[in-house]
Amino acid sequence: MILHSDDGTQSINFDIPEKFNKILVNCSGGADSAILLYMVIDYLMKNNRTDARVNVATCANDYKHRWNARKAADVINWIIDHTGYTNFDMHYTYYRSRQEPDHFHDIERNFFRDKRVELIVNGITNNPLTETTVVDINGKEVNLLSTGLTERNVGDDEKDFNEGEGHAYYKPFHKVDKKFVSSMYNQYDVMPLFDLTRSCEAVPDEDAAFDPEFEKNPCGRCWWCLERKWAFGRW
Repeated sequence: MILHSDDGTQSINFDIPEKFNKILVNCSGGADSAILLYMVIDYLMKNNRTDARVNVATCANDYKHRWNARKAADVINWIIDHTGYTNFDMHYTYYRSRQEPDHFHDIERNFFRDKRVELIVNGITNNPLTETTVVDINGKEVNLLSTGLTERNVGDDEKDFNEGEGHAYYKPFHKVDKKFVSSMYNQYDVMPLFDLTRSCEAVPDEDAAFDPEFEKNPCGRCWWCLERKWAFGRW
């Protein structure tokens, strides 16, 4: 199905082929992966895909006091409560000292090898598609384009699906930006779900004791906080 941003400037064709019944969504506890998990479950329910089962994978690392695991669990709980979805299978949370791409890839290869998963869905978005300046919590203007994440840049010919022998990946948001993600929260009418998420990548003092208040107070300075403010109007 074709989904458009609120202003009509961005769109995706959101579809999960019927041949994929063991689906895993990477969920960090952030805004992008949270709405994506909701959209996957909503799609399966509306299309009567009772044969499909949904799994979630989250990396919780010591470097960030493992907040991803707690936020992802809150997201999953909210979605199950508000959809009534009954084909949720497993939440795989793996713990590492830091969050490194190699960890994700190793785990994903194991999922495919063991045939626990047929399709992995990732909520990565593009950098802002327009010139974008945001004022941080200290009043400093930051250009999100010039400071954007190089790994988010994709070519026009890059496909949403990457499928090979024994594996398949789906990145429905990789050509749209966080303004599109904000539109999905509006159109699915699930803004309370957004309130459970955290995008801030500030790191607590590694030597300090766990402080639950840390997770309630985004730094307002990191790139992810500023992108979130640009798209949603708040940290």
